[in-house]
Amino acid sequence: MPIRRDGEKLLQPNLVREYTEEEIGELIKCSEDIYYFTKRYVKIVHPVRGFIKMEPYPYQYDILELAKNEKFILLLLPRQSGKCLNFKNNIKVRNKKTGKVEELPIGKFYERIKSNKEDR
Repeated sequence: MPIRRDGEKLLQPNLVREYTEEEIGELIKCSEDIYYFTKRYVKIVHPVRGFIKMEPYPYQYDILELAKNEKFILLLLPRQSGKCLNFKNNIKVRNKKTGKVEELPIGKFYERIKSNKEDR
């Protein structure tokens, strides 16, 4: 049985097995209450504490409500932008003074900005 990074066991895909009455009750509860499912089973990766249960913010409850009630939704979430980047992803930057466009890893860009702030 595969083990996730947080130590919990995962079931194999396409596994045929009997569910207990308790598991069936839990499946029903989760299918009827997205808030219960989210608080009980959704985990996020915290940079220091590792896998932790998600405690949704009020605006995230609003998004869950939208997803529950609407067939199609479109969300603009700039607060989340850029978090999936790693330091090896390339980005294009333009020098404001020279106009030169350069492609470099985001890690080098970050270090360059950091050193420029320290030089001031």
